[in-house]
Amino acid sequence: MKLQDSIDYKSILDLEITVDEYRDKLDDLLKQNRIGIAERRKILRQKTQEFKDKKLRINADLRKR
Repeated sequence: MKLQDSIDYKSILDLEITVDEYRDKLDDLLKQNRIGIAERRKILRQKTQEFKDKKLRINADLRKR
């Protein structure tokens, strides 16, 4: 199991914050867990995109109602 798999990403998940705030919190979380810079950049890109997608999905669902 990789170190990044043991990180609790849900602890910073808050759909009320902006993407930039989420990215900052995620970066801090990865630094606290001593993730290397190359791996951190990869995870930041991936998790930030997942966060954006989740926000878009929720906003689209709200508009449908």
